[in-house]
Amino acid sequence: NIGIDTVATIVNDLITTVLLFGQFAILGKRGLMILASGYLFSSLMALAHLLSFPGLLAPTGWLSGGSQTTVWLYMFWHAGLPLAVLLYVRQCANGAAAAPVALGGNGNGGPSRRNPVLIAVAAVIVVVAGVVLLTTVGHDAMPTLLTVVDNAPVYTLAYRIVVGAISALAAVNVFLLWRRRLLSVLDLWVMVVMCAWVFDIALSAIFNHQR
Repeated sequence: NIGIDTVATIVNDLITTVLLFGQFAILGKRGLMILASGYLFSSLMALAHLLSFPGLLAPTGWLSGGSQTTVWLYMFWHAGLPLAVLLYVRQCANGAAAAPVALGGNGNGGPSRRNPVLIAVAAVIVVVAGVVLLTTVGHDAMPTLLTVVDNAPVYTLAYRIVVGAISALAAVNVFLLWRRRLLSVLDLWVMVVMCAWVFDIALSAIFNHQR
């Protein structure tokens, strides 16, 4: 059931977000904040995708959009975390991810790092709101990813290109993490997540003929 699966994903992503932001509050490493923001984006986009899915919570979904709204929300949802992981990998490459964020305060970590967390959360919410507006209010300006042939929804070439690019981005992240000489436990965990991301996209969007 897509509703149950999506709700489970939202809960898991929110738990991971809290854990990563909590570790950032203790250690102050930029990489943790980047990953936490990626997971928060993923959870909020999964919620938007759930609310827009036709026939799940309402005949046409709770978000007023069009025939391409749900599929575009899926694309943005699955592109967000790989982009955050790519930023994390690049930060690790130049050593910035391992360096604590320089902040004022008492030097104990917690209170002095509340503002960056709040800013990151606010920024993610603004981005998610912008994506939702783009895929609903600006629906007519979006390329067609899903069309109907013989009363059945069929993916277009544009869909294959977009979803292929997202899957390739996740695969590139796996390669970039794998080729690092010194892997932390977090790096290994992120690598496993990106592998699962590739398989998820492949099974749900690449190797199937229609929704």
